[in-house]
Amino acid sequence: MPEEDKQNTQNMNLAKGMAQLNARLRILEETISNTRDKVEILNDTLMKNKRALEDEMKDINIKTDESFKEIDNMKNIMRQMIKQLESFATKREVLVLQKYVDLFDPIKFISKEEIEELIDIKLSDKGIGFGESGIKRADNILKKIEGIEKMNLKKEDDE
Repeated sequence: MPEEDKQNTQNMNLAKGMAQLNARLRILEETISNTRDKVEILNDTLMKNKRALEDEMKDINIKTDESFKEIDNMKNIMRQMIKQLESFATKREVLVLQKYVDLFDPIKFISKEEIEELIDIKLSDKGIGFGESGIKRADNILKKIEGIEKMNLKKEDDE
């Protein structure tokens, strides 16, 4: 019997050890399962963050491209403005033109009616009658003056 008792004690100790190992094994399995769940949650969160960052990067790239296009457009507009500004008269050129206008003084030019009146006055002062040939000459002069006026008007219209 002592051997049986000894064997029973050994069996009980062995069963106790097995129960302890079994409990430890369950705790380890539960820890591994919890760790797997946490890793899966972390992986999902990382994937969502990655997608969000990729979307933000696409938006930033699109906005950057749009900004570069706007900058290029503004550069082209500035180039066109510079070309147009080059065709404008400078202050010096305007002053030169003003001197010429002052020199010619268009206000002092005489109209067709004034020329006719002056011719009439001069001829009558000298006592020259028009006669047939005088009237023809005066008509020729008036026609020439009218032709010059028409040419000037045509030039103004063309400009």
